[in-house]
Amino acid sequence: MRCFLRTRSGVVFRFLRGESAGPIVEFALIFPILLVVITGIIDLGRAYYTRNALVSAVREGARFASVQSNPCGISQTVATRVVNSFVPVGGAALTTDMVTVEPLPSTACGNSPVGRVESIRVRITGYTFTPITPVYQILSIATPSLSATAQFRWELSS
Repeated sequence: MRCFLRTRSGVVFRFLRGESAGPIVEFALIFPILLVVITGIIDLGRAYYTRNALVSAVREGARFASVQSNPCGISQTVATRVVNSFVPVGGAALTTDMVTVEPLPSTACGNSPVGRVESIRVRITGYTFTPITPVYQILSIATPSLSATAQFRWELSS
């Protein structure tokens, strides 16, 4: 409510003396918690996007490997294709050391003619997600390690 005070210069508004700084104090107490929740939501969205990008990259690599005429010995080419198709959002880059290409069954590409390649499995292991909030350091939680796997049938197997 406003109280009117008549002076020579006109009407001056002043607030009643009963008002306090309660809302400011409440906001100051809630603001850090609200900030942590909002940045946590942002990190969760980034982690979900990164996981989706990893899955898309291994699918691209497995699709590429499944149409090659000889799937044995193409690990480096497929790994390079996977690394090039991965798009991180503010995180670490993907390296070819994290990508594994396996013709299945595992004995198909060996020196002995035990089997034939039926499918190709491409894996990413050991990709460390980099959060932007310090919540992991404050709570002493290890940063999550993400992985993804895709397996496609080798098209020329029949």
